[in-house]
Amino acid sequence: MLRNQTSNAAALANKAIQARNLLEKEQSFETLENYATNWQRFSKLHNAPLFVELANAATRKSRELKYDALMPAAANNSKIEILARYAAVKASGLLETMSPRTNMMFRRWGYAQTALRLATKQQGNEMFHKMCDLGLVEYTSEFIVFTYMLDLVSTDTAETLALLLMDAGVHVDI
Repeated sequence: MLRNQTSNAAALANKAIQARNLLEKEQSFETLENYATNWQRFSKLHNAPLFVELANAATRKSRELKYDALMPAAANNSKIEILARYAAVKASGLLETMSPRTNMMFRRWGYAQTALRLATKQQGNEMFHKMCDLGLVEYTSEFIVFTYMLDLVSTDTAETLALLLMDAGVHVDI
């Protein structure tokens, strides 16, 4: 009996390693969605909570790939533009939503300029607080502007951003 349980555990561990390898290599969001569904089903059949974690990871990666494909390309190859795009894709994937208005702004001005516009005109809006509640403060426009583009905003805006980020639990050097 004990030998059978040990071999079952080893077989599950081996399948989990294979699943993790598939997850790391796969770049199709449709295939990842299928993996997630199958791994959820497998976890229920075999009482394997590790496969629930793998299914959740596959779902997150699938969403990120989906939004990455839907969102416009970076306006240029600057580091801040690429970082701002990464944050937008990551946040959209984690929030499971993408604002059509924000997407239009990305097309028109690029990601860094859109982050700058949002952080200077709509500081601490509803989406900022929602993202902070979910622990995604590093993907907000306010964080990106305060961390990487502070020299582009007025001192009043910088102070407002600092206060918002401190309220969100971010360590801010003033």
